[in-house]
Amino acid sequence: MIIKETINKKFNDIEFKVDNILKMSENRILNAKWTERAINHFGTTSKPHEAAYLLYNGEMLDFSGGHKDTRQIDHSEIYQIYTDEELEEANKKYRYGGIIQLFQDNSNSLRISVDRYGGYIYLSMHDTQKITYSQIETLKYIEKYDTERHIMYDVYNKEGYSIKSGTVNSVSDLEKELSKYITKE
Repeated sequence: MIIKETINKKFNDIEFKVDNILKMSENRILNAKWTERAINHFGTTSKPHEAAYLLYNGEMLDFSGGHKDTRQIDHSEIYQIYTDEELEEANKKYRYGGIIQLFQDNSNSLRISVDRYGGYIYLSMHDTQKITYSQIETLKYIEKYDTERHIMYDVYNKEGYSIKSGTVNSVSDLEKELSKYITKE
């Protein structure tokens, strides 16, 4: 009887691990699909103050609209990568944040605003997201880009309410504050 229970437990553990691996793979495919769509439409930038989203792979979406050294396009313009049907779905699914939240959920992207002169980085995300190490590395790059910065952040729930917010002085402090939202992969 003990042998049978041990075998069942091991089987259940293996089944759980396989399910987790499959879920992670599905998430990566979904992230890549929406990231590719957004990059094809907007392009990427290495200038933080031109960016509107920090993608799961560490790249920053270019929302400069062709205007050098400034972001000219609002975060909500991300709707341009969606079909009419997808936009309808977003408006039904999300009470607050609609298309922005859909994009962030689909692509595991952080919404970002970097003030060129004011010395701040603003991040927003949802409690269903996980911050990747690639995003952390890009935040470290932004932190040292052209001026000292402090980081303001908000974590929202699915209803659009801020459930955690604050201001920190470094990416290291941000990692401590948001450790439960950082992926261990």
